[in-house]
Amino acid sequence: MISTSMVVFEMLKLIQLGFLQKDPHYQKLLQQNKYFFMPIFNVDGSAFIEANWVQNHKIPAKRKNTNPSFKCGGTLDIDGGVDLNRNFGVDFG
Repeated sequence: MISTSMVVFEMLKLIQLGFLQKDPHYQKLLQQNKYFFMPIFNVDGSAFIEANWVQNHKIPAKRKNTNPSFKCGGTLDIDGGVDLNRNFGVDFG
């Protein structure tokens, strides 16, 4: 999960440059701001992916709609629905 790694990287960068190397720019950032680092919001999703990996050694396909009877175009479509992380109002026809 690259998003988790990025949060940890930024946290370590602030600590390294602000506290250990005493870089004035990063010291100022730390003095003037409060930071809350939350690398994972969806712990249930992470647990699901981890359990699936342990059991099948595969990362499960991302489901857009978890309703098992969801139909798109008249047929059962496990990948149907809207993925709010990727679909937004740009050039929809």
